Amino acid sequence: MRPALVFSLARRVSLPVRPGCVSGLARPASSSRQSFRFFSSAESSATPGDEKPEKPAQAEAAKEETPASSGGKEKETEAAEVSFEKLKECEKKYQDASAKVKEMQDKLLRTLAEMENLRTRHRTDLDNSNKYAVAKFASSMVEVADTLELASKSIEAERLEEDTPLKTIAEGVKMTETILLKAFENHGIVKDQPEGNLFDPSFHEAMFQMEDKSKVRGTIFQVMQPGYRIHERVLRAAKVGTTTGGPAPPPPPPKEKEGK
Repeated sequence: MRPALVFSLARRVSLPVRPGCVSGLARPASSSRQSFRFFSSAESSATPGDEKPEKPAQAEAAKEETPASSGGKEKETEAAEVSFEKLKECEKKYQDASAKVKEMQDKLLRTLAEMENLRTRHRTDLDNSNKYAVAKFASSMVEVADTLELASKSIEAERLEEDTPLKTIAEGVKMTETILLKAFENHGIVKDQPEGNLFDPSFHEAMFQMEDKSKVRGTIFQVMQPGYRIHERVLRAAKVGTTTGGPAPPPPPPKEKEGK
């Protein structure tokens, strides 16, 4: 350390400074310089020839690094091949899963359609069961209606005027027939009296024919037994007699298309 610097520090801290101390402080600086010079000289004393033996070691290290680098490339290639195989496997699994999903969607749509058809059929069957629940009973009761009608027609009007009790009975029979027909109507059953209409095989049963050129061929001129219908179904076909030898009937009107 320089003496001037020591004196300046001593003045700032107000300490007495001896000249010997200053000289003592200055000595280590020279020794440190010497040691520094010795270290630097030791480093500089190394000649360039001393570094030559290191080259073979570096060459060997380079030789060792070369196979390692080639092995790393091989590993990278193998890893790439494995990744490609995994990708193909994943793609195949995805295609299989997509096919299964499509198959399940088709089955679901088919099942939904079948359920809708089943629901519609069930609703139709339920409506028909409600509408035609009395069909069997009504088919038996129409014979009662026929009997009441025949009883009313079998009594002559002249006798009714002469016999008051018989007139009362005839009126009771006629009233019973009327009540029965009204009950039929309440359940959708109507009486079919097709006299004067054209013959329809869906609702009529032809018992005999009579030639009549003045009427259209197939006209019903006599009803032997009236028919009955329950809603859109035939409960009993009417037994009728039709004409023949007349002009041909007109063609039926075209059926309207659904949705119009």
